[in-house]
Amino acid sequence: MAEPVRAYLEQIGRYALLRPEQEVELARLVQRAQQLEQQLQLSPTEQRELRRGRRARERMIQANLRLVVTVAKTYQGRGLDLMDLVQEGSLGLIRAVEKFDPTLGYRFSTYAWNWIRQAISRGLETKGRTLRLPIHVTQQLRALRRAHERLWQQGLSTDLVAVAAEAGVDLKAASLALRMAPGTLSLDTPAAGSESDLLQLLPSAEPSPLDEAERHDGWERMGRQLRHLPERDQQVLQWRYLTPERQKLSVVGEQLGCSRERARQIEQRALLRLRLRMAS
Repeated sequence: MAEPVRAYLEQIGRYALLRPEQEVELARLVQRAQQLEQQLQLSPTEQRELRRGRRARERMIQANLRLVVTVAKTYQGRGLDLMDLVQEGSLGLIRAVEKFDPTLGYRFSTYAWNWIRQAISRGLETKGRTLRLPIHVTQQLRALRRAHERLWQQGLSTDLVAVAAEAGVDLKAASLALRMAPGTLSLDTPAAGSESDLLQLLPSAEPSPLDEAERHDGWERMGRQLRHLPERDQQVLQWRYLTPERQKLSVVGEQLGCSRERARQIEQRALLRLRLRMAS
């Protein structure tokens, strides 16, 4: 077993599994939080409820990461390595947590299994384009993506220079690999120290919801889905993507009263939420 897989399994093995009654209680808290996220103003009591719901969501996700691995293992040998499959399946798990109705009477794992399976299948289908690249380019892209994840988790810079160095890939080779990769959001390699984040350049499991909207003339639909996001998520996406002069993350952080890194995390969460809503 590869070392990254072993380390990941050790990490998620620390999360306790949930009893059926715990699943129901946590799911109710998640549902309540999702209702509160649609409100523009919250009372102190509602703010506490919202925080509880978000913690419940995180706990449900953590407690079911082993299920994602179980499903992902059944898709091995189809073009993606296990950790890539787990990453795809985790998107399905997040969606399952947000959609689960505890009043229906069945276990969450039964419900989540299908969402995880669908997410992995979609990832295999869309990433097949990347797999047709020369093998050395595919390997470089995989190394860059993993390096990006490591730097991101440590709160370090994720521009191209930093990620290429972390991945052990020559900067020119990294730039060329990104230009060859289909389905990227931009072909412009960010300069050292720029605000551009490599995550937006690496091929992802799915196109950005903003990219999809432009490609399929779906701006109106995206606008409708955007209105369902929490107010802060809407603001961040508007500042970053939907204004004539897109704001830098440092400026967005100042407007929100938080750090640049926190603003980036909010942006990525908002993009994920928007992608999930547009996929539903």
